[in-house]
Amino acid sequence: MLSEKHDNNSISYWLAEWLRDVKSPLLLVVTDQSLSLMQAVTQTFTQFSSLDAYISNCSKLILKEPGFEIPKCMIRNDFNHMMHLISTWPS
Repeated sequence: MLSEKHDNNSISYWLAEWLRDVKSPLLLVVTDQSLSLMQAVTQTFTQFSSLDAYISNCSKLILKEPGFEIPKCMIRNDFNHMMHLISTWPS
């Protein structure tokens, strides 16, 4: 996505348009630690309206608390970006 705006609404709109063209729901999305990207992915590919709701639900699922839903799509963070950044810091 090439855009001058990289906020949650712009990314979410672009992902929704992409999903409409592809017509194939995703089961797993891998992101970096961008909050805007994670929020947009949550709104586009899961049944949750916010990243907080998704995280709360996943917490209930892991802890086997009542009231959780199985997410339609799992969001995974890739820490390789951060590990590479840290590994290149001067000593």
